[in-house]
Amino acid sequence: MALERTPLAPEALSPAVAKAVGPSAPAPVKMMAARGLAPMGPKDLVTALYQLSLDADEKIAQAATQSAEKLPPKVLSAALGEALDPRVLDYFALRVVGDATLVERVLLNSAVADETFVSLAEQLSEASLEILAGNQQRLLRHPQIIEAIYFNKRARMSTVDRLLEMAVRNNLTLDVPQYKQLVAQIMGSAAKEPPAAEPVEDAASTDPEAPLQMAEEITAEGEQFDEVFEALIDETWDQGPLGNLEFDAEEQGKKQVQIAELSVNARIRLATLGSVFHRTVLIRDTNRLVAMAAIESPAVSEQEAARHAGNRGLSEDVIRYICGRRDWQKSYQIKLNLVNNPKCPLAHAMKLLSHLRANDVRMISRSKNVPAAIARAAKQHLQRKSGG
Repeated sequence: MALERTPLAPEALSPAVAKAVGPSAPAPVKMMAARGLAPMGPKDLVTALYQLSLDADEKIAQAATQSAEKLPPKVLSAALGEALDPRVLDYFALRVVGDATLVERVLLNSAVADETFVSLAEQLSEASLEILAGNQQRLLRHPQIIEAIYFNKRARMSTVDRLLEMAVRNNLTLDVPQYKQLVAQIMGSAAKEPPAAEPVEDAASTDPEAPLQMAEEITAEGEQFDEVFEALIDETWDQGPLGNLEFDAEEQGKKQVQIAELSVNARIRLATLGSVFHRTVLIRDTNRLVAMAAIESPAVSEQEAARHAGNRGLSEDVIRYICGRRDWQKSYQIKLNLVNNPKCPLAHAMKLLSHLRANDVRMISRSKNVPAAIARAAKQHLQRKSGG
């Protein structure tokens, strides 16, 4: 949940800010402050602009917003390191995402709200995410930050793995794909290891350089692993809604091999965040967690689901998931493909028969590729319709 931006209490304003933007300040004085013309230091200036951006006078609020967007980096750098009200820091932090130096000032400021870090984690670059990932106490205190890092394609896979393991060892519950199963997998592999250490003290509050140092502690093997994952997730192969591929079979096979060599965690994340091509490969993965992550990806379109519904090579778990999605059951093509798929649960296929057109039911009644029970039910359905 984003941090709620509400006006600051008058008593919380410094004398200089209260004089320019307080309840008793005349409109012309407010407008001067909104345009950044009032004589104030960086700390007071950003506070005044935040307060005026919420002013009841639309013109003043608009002027303050425009001034906030045009503040010089020097002013912002000085202000973003201060222990300002979290709402003020949130307001400006999300405006400097493209500036790595200013982002670093925000990430190392312990006064910034956890909710701001969640919003930032969704947008940050790889280098900035590494700094954020080093602040263990904040991550453990507010696990939604870990979730946001997971869903940011720019996050290193090795970093995501480390954060997932940290979450599991500290008994956190995350809203990421197949998390319960990942917990069992991680705990199973760590069964012989000593108990996890207690959470570390907030690195940002004790040593501002600590997150930076932790971010650099990545092995050459880990970096190579990251490069493979990044190359795969960054490629844009999809042409049209179903991701028709235009490179040759040899190149396609090479990509499939690279995907197969990824760890289970990486394949799950690629299935969730990747392209149609990635999902087409991973939905056939022999590991159930990976296959389910592919079909459960929020990026799966109705057209893509229809194609999977008719694929007899997929696992029964995947087909059952498609059957259970009520929104997909509104699609005629999905219903037709499911009935024609032998892996569709018999009871569900029987139920769908009554929703199909007569011509399609007739074809099913003659098909050798559907279970005999479905073919018989289709014939009986046609007889009832014809009054025979």
